[in-house]
Amino acid sequence: MNCLCFSTIKKGYFSIIGGMLINIVLGSSFYLFGTLNLYIASYFRANYPSFSLESSLIIFPIMSISFHSAAPFSVRLCEKIGFRFYMFLCLFLFSSAYFFALSISSLWGFFFLYGFLSGFSSGLTYLIPLYNAYKYFPLRRGLISGLILGAYGFGSMISSPILMAFLNPQNTRPMEESSTGDYYFPKEICDNLTYSLRMLSVFFFVFGCVGILFCIEYQEDEECVVSVDEINYPKENTKALIVELIENNDDKSSPMIESAKNSKLSKISQFTNKIKNSVFNSKIGVWSKATINPEDETHCQSLFEGLKSPLFWLLLAMFTFSSCGGCFLAANYKNLGILSIPDDSFLNIVGSVGAISNGAGRVLWGMLMDRYKFNKSFLILLALELVEGLILRFILEIKWIYLILVGLGFFCLGGHPVLFPTFCIKSFGAKIGAEVYGILFWGMCFGNLMQTVVVLGLKQFIGFQNLRFLFLGGTILCFCILRWGRLKF
Repeated sequence: MNCLCFSTIKKGYFSIIGGMLINIVLGSSFYLFGTLNLYIASYFRANYPSFSLESSLIIFPIMSISFHSAAPFSVRLCEKIGFRFYMFLCLFLFSSAYFFALSISSLWGFFFLYGFLSGFSSGLTYLIPLYNAYKYFPLRRGLISGLILGAYGFGSMISSPILMAFLNPQNTRPMEESSTGDYYFPKEICDNLTYSLRMLSVFFFVFGCVGILFCIEYQEDEECVVSVDEINYPKENTKALIVELIENNDDKSSPMIESAKNSKLSKISQFTNKIKNSVFNSKIGVWSKATINPEDETHCQSLFEGLKSPLFWLLLAMFTFSSCGGCFLAANYKNLGILSIPDDSFLNIVGSVGAISNGAGRVLWGMLMDRYKFNKSFLILLALELVEGLILRFILEIKWIYLILVGLGFFCLGGHPVLFPTFCIKSFGAKIGAEVYGILFWGMCFGNLMQTVVVLGLKQFIGFQNLRFLFLGGTILCFCILRWGRLKF
């Protein structure tokens, strides 16, 4: 293999690292909300007495809707604007949303900047590093998804300690409000929120810039061509050999011609066998001791063709209903835990463990997806969700078991953005699959909206602690789809 090929592979490795750094920033926005939620509610409660903890829950769906609205258009916009400039522009918008979130003394201004703008710019960025890395390493899509999207899950583990160092360095506990039973932080802690978000935005911008510099756009002309010499076969025109054999097919009278034909057929057979044993994708620049079955990938010609398929709608249903419980924990693990464990420092540890489980779990899910089919991997995920949902309600007072189960919930939630995009790429092709997943990812948005509606509508009737039971119905529905949907994944 020539040096150009090695250079291309190195660019792929750098792009994976860059994609991981970028996703650490993006993941901080989504999963940090569980940590910030109570502080945001306390801040606006101090300035707007009618504001309640339930009101702050609306921010999470706003982030999710804006994120999923932007994601399907990101690949095409990036191709038109230019890879690196596009990434810098999105990062600038994302960091600005945090920096100016509380500069406007308006509740709706905060909802727009922190909720909409941060989610929208994050959605415009999310798929680009992943799609770029897929081009470099098409035979390791599950592992690539696990590494890059795993960093997305790790984001809050890195950013949460930075935020808490400015926001609540003394681990001041929230105070219970007797009229509602909800907990809120005192005003002196709330006053730190503006400065803390600005420091966090500076961290996001610097960290994201480093990630963008590491990302190298894949170029179609960076092909690594393997010559016939490199597989120990003489430089002959294989096509010419085949044509010659066909032209001489009618002449069976000469033993010399028959011998020559057999010799040439033997050479062609040896040549093709070596190609099969060492598959080389010239457009990607990857040499791998593996074989590719063309029937493994069904490439759609357009996004519309993919959206019409029954497979897309079954995947959307499973994505939606199986992600409800995980989204509930991501948004409310602190609000739920503080009812029985009034220790903000410990609950921040719970969030960090959740981030570790989410991030490391994505790598594991990616490895499972490379080794097993989608249905087996997803079946494992659903079984773990069922265990977590059944037990969580009964151990809320036991700190360390609560920590483990929340970590398990985050672990399962992190499996969705790895299993589904990998399967989409395999089913619909690289480019169309990325666009299909951009729309399929709305399943998590729908799951997030569903859990928010359940919390707002049923919290007062059945109790916050019992809400997790309701989302088990979605898990059971997904079991039914896998069992009776006749899905051959």
